[in-house]
Amino acid sequence: MNVCKKCGNKNNYNFALNIGLCDLCIGAELERLQTELDKYRWIPVSERLPEVFENIRHPCSKDVLLLTSNNGMHIGYYDKQKSWIIYGSREKPERYQALIACWKPIILPTEEKMVEKKNNDIL
Repeated sequence: MNVCKKCGNKNNYNFALNIGLCDLCIGAELERLQTELDKYRWIPVSERLPEVFENIRHPCSKDVLLLTSNNGMHIGYYDKQKSWIIYGSREKPERYQALIACWKPIILPTEEKMVEKKNNDIL
């Protein structure tokens, strides 16, 4: 008898996919995966800008990856003066403000993931 491995449902089991989940659990898993993918996507500056944190000495966003309209990739941040600051750039900020097309958060692996990878590399 085919039973969903996650919830035990016998009625909505998806025989076609043969992955051991019912339709409801497949839908929930797809939604979870889409939410996870959205964390890593490029965000157009026309959609929104990074959050600026006010509780520090120099109010600015966290460091983010930046993609320019001429396909340059940089690391920088957005500050309370509504300008992008790009690390290592000698240009005045006004020169490249209009070039920033998209940004995305820099998401580093957790310590747990690093230990897991190190253990897998040893094996």
